[in-house]
Amino acid sequence: MVITIDGPAGSGKSTVAQTLAQKLGFYYINTGLLYRALAFLLLKRERYSEQDLAHPRTQDLKRYLDLVHFSYHYSSTGRVTITFEGLNITPFLKDEEIDRGASTVSVNPIVRAAMHEMQHHIKERHDVVIEGRDSGSTVFPHAEHKFFLTASLQERSRRWQQMQEQRGHTVTLAQAEESLKERDRRDKERTVAPLIVAEGAVEIDSTHMSVEQVIQEMMKHIGTIKKAL
Repeated sequence: MVITIDGPAGSGKSTVAQTLAQKLGFYYINTGLLYRALAFLLLKRERYSEQDLAHPRTQDLKRYLDLVHFSYHYSSTGRVTITFEGLNITPFLKDEEIDRGASTVSVNPIVRAAMHEMQHHIKERHDVVIEGRDSGSTVFPHAEHKFFLTASLQERSRRWQQMQEQRGHTVTLAQAEESLKERDRRDKERTVAPLIVAEGAVEIDSTHMSVEQVIQEMMKHIGTIKKAL
């Protein structure tokens, strides 16, 4: 079974998706972390500039997306780990530079095709909860359950600001709002797999909802569909 959760930055989809996966005993796929990992490797190992990320060299993509060396793992304890050549690079994937880089490299069609193949490879071995920008619209258009999670810009900015503070980065609420506006623009206007509400997706506005309330709302739909089947 596949459950997709898409939505803009700061909507809470990562927390919700991981919590839902644990509740159901499913495998959790964080697609954003996959793109961040590639951006990190190209920026730090190949010394790409942020502009270079829009047009990565084919030989670099073959090297860094080779599943022999690049590995995504989700443990039963809820921990996500990405390794390259045996090195855990997960702790380096959470700063704003990598976030911007992931947004840039993700527009490349070759990159997206390779990432989609990787996600389908995981799905073949597990029931999955996958979250991202186009999980329900492009990666798994025939998923059994699709959700689109959103929230007001103000609430998403507040959450994003708190997340940055937890990572040791100080940003003002105005800076957070400006950053998310720009991210929203890039995600919605990109020609390859833009951020949209997938056909058949259930939209949930989490502005005034807790994580548990969002999970309960999703479970209502999942449970209803299960009974219908």
